[in-house]
Amino acid sequence: LCHSMNALNFLLNASSKTVVEKIVSLTFVARHSSRELVLQNIVSLLKISESDAKSLFDELLICINTSLVSGDVEDVASLLKENGASVNPKLKQLIGQIISNKLDSWKEASSQNRISLPRLVDFNWALQVTKSSNKVASMSIPSVQMSMQIENEHSNIESMPEVSNVVFEISAESVQTIIEGLGKIREQLS
Repeated sequence: LCHSMNALNFLLNASSKTVVEKIVSLTFVARHSSRELVLQNIVSLLKISESDAKSLFDELLICINTSLVSGDVEDVASLLKENGASVNPKLKQLIGQIISNKLDSWKEASSQNRISLPRLVDFNWALQVTKSSNKVASMSIPSVQMSMQIENEHSNIESMPEVSNVVFEISAESVQTIIEGLGKIREQLS
C-alpha cells in the first residue's frame, strides 16, 4: 500500500476521544452500506469538507479492514508506521486503542453478517413403499420423501433471511449412494 494516511489528522478536530471513537465505529457500521449519512456526521462533527470527510472515511476503512483481515491490531500499527508518517503519534495510538478495543466484537459482527450459502434449518423424512400404480397391479418400490427447511442466502445484512421448504422424493438406491458418499467423506476427514 502506497497510500498516504494524512487524512486521519482530520480526527484532531474532534472535540473529544469519544467523538473519535464514534467516527471509527460509524465507519465500521457503514463499511458495506451507504456512506452518505456517515459522511454527513463526520462533516458535522469535525467541521471539515465532504471531500475531506470521504478521505478520512476511506483511510479509517483501510485501518479497520486491515485489522479485520489479519485479526491483529499490530498490522494497523505497521500500516500507520509505513504510510502515516505525518499522522499525529498520539492520534495513531488512539486509533490503535479504539480498534483494539472493538476488534473482537467487530470480528463477531462480521462473521454473523457475512453473506453465506443456504443453511439447513430443519428436515423431516418418511419411508414410503409404493404398492401399486395405475399401470401395475402389484409392486413394492421403496422411496424416501424428504422435506427440508432451508435458510436462504442473506441478501441484506439488515434483514432476516427467508426460510423456504424443499420437498423431494428419492429412491432407495439413491439413499444408499448418499450414505456411502457421506461415509467416504467422514473417512477422509478423520
